[in-house]
Amino acid sequence: MINQENNQTEMLPQESESIAQSQPEESSELMQERVSQINQGLEELNYQATSREDIQQIQEQEEQKYKSEVTELEMGLEIKLSQESRDMIYKNTVGDVIEQTQKNNERFGNLNRLKKATETLLPEDFLYFEKILGNKEGRVDQLYDIRGKVLHTTNDFYLGKMLESGSIKTGGGQEGMYGSRGASFTDGNFPEAITFQTMYEDQNTHSLDKKFNSQNYGDKVQTFIRYFWDNKQEETKQYASKISGGRKVETFEDAVNVSEGFKFKTKPKDLENDSMALSKLFGATIVYEKDKLPNLTREGTEGLQKYFEFRSYQEGGVPVSEASTIFVPESQIKNIEQTLQKHRLSHIEIRPSEELEVIRTVKLLEKDKE
Repeated sequence: MINQENNQTEMLPQESESIAQSQPEESSELMQERVSQINQGLEELNYQATSREDIQQIQEQEEQKYKSEVTELEMGLEIKLSQESRDMIYKNTVGDVIEQTQKNNERFGNLNRLKKATETLLPEDFLYFEKILGNKEGRVDQLYDIRGKVLHTTNDFYLGKMLESGSIKTGGGQEGMYGSRGASFTDGNFPEAITFQTMYEDQNTHSLDKKFNSQNYGDKVQTFIRYFWDNKQEETKQYASKISGGRKVETFEDAVNVSEGFKFKTKPKDLENDSMALSKLFGATIVYEKDKLPNLTREGTEGLQKYFEFRSYQEGGVPVSEASTIFVPESQIKNIEQTLQKHRLSHIEIRPSEELEVIRTVKLLEKDKE
């Protein structure tokens, strides 16, 4: 696990409390209203999920009807239909049926996602979950897509220093658990990138600014280690043994127990004796389009890191100005906007870090359906 700044660490329990957006009683009442609306929507739809195979079968059946209709028309009219006429008939027979089936399938899936969320999340968390989704249909199309991106997570203390210097760079050659060098970035295409990134953000967070945390609904360490245990078991054993100082790791539970250390809280050296400043520290994730950083490399990564981490050894560091997005807790967005304006970086989009937690929650809900 890479510490992306020169921090000291403190083993503390995970702080993943959700801050209610309304009084519990009010949240429960609003939740019940939403449950009724979601169930009503499912009843009105009166639909069963259709698999890709079923849709393919429906398409084949409709295409057969289309061919028969064209043949009958041509025989009756004793002329060959133009391509334009054929296309119109195809749309009205095959195209419209498939399109409606896909729409019904999508709406059914979205409503079921919401239904699962109401059964899983606390009322106040569900209401905030819907707020971040940006709609009440259960659609996830407005959520941020981390594919094709690389992400660097830090805390607001170091973010301030990066903005002052204008770049992300290694401090004194002491970056990383193994004294590794180079600015570290998580590959957004890694299947569990969102789990790792939110886990790392938790490490950098001491405050209670974050209003929603998926840790409450699925342990991040277990999810992260489970991926590697299922795909790279021997390497996972070796990695866990190395970071634990040589402990014997034979089972998944052994690997998880060792990796519980990932839940430490980072402590910037400059703040280690300032408990008030530490208590206000929050995580921040800086995002770049991967193709905007041509010098990214796997060189220098070790163990499991080589499957999800990139490094940049760019002279002078990676310019913050080239970032596309920064995630911070929703309550801190206005402050960071003002800070970015001060540094003439208003082109960088700011989004709530709670959105990253919602993205992971959607993954957890989908996994539970499998």
